[in-house]
Amino acid sequence: MNTLHKARKARNFIAHEGGAIGPVWSADSDRILRHAAKLRVAVTDLARGDNIISQWCHGLDEPHQPPPADWIRHYPETVDAWVFGSLRALLPVEDLLPQVGSQPLE
Repeated sequence: MNTLHKARKARNFIAHEGGAIGPVWSADSDRILRHAAKLRVAVTDLARGDNIISQWCHGLDEPHQPPPADWIRHYPETVDAWVFGSLRALLPVEDLLPQVGSQPLE
């Protein structure tokens, strides 16, 4: 439940504050990078929650097929690479290792 709660909060942050770096005239590289680091945490939290929901949906759609374990294990990291691309080299490294709920549901 904690992962899903964090995902909900992350979705709200992305939707309402994701692009809010303040007035354009005061935006400098440090402020942009600090905001991008917050956004990266939110994207990771949202990806972890989406991973759980996707497993549930897979179980409903394909009840006799095992979930794609490798994809599930690497999903948050893959989303991070897709969203941030080469900007990742400038941002702090967040814990992108699997959390509870990032393993295939049994």
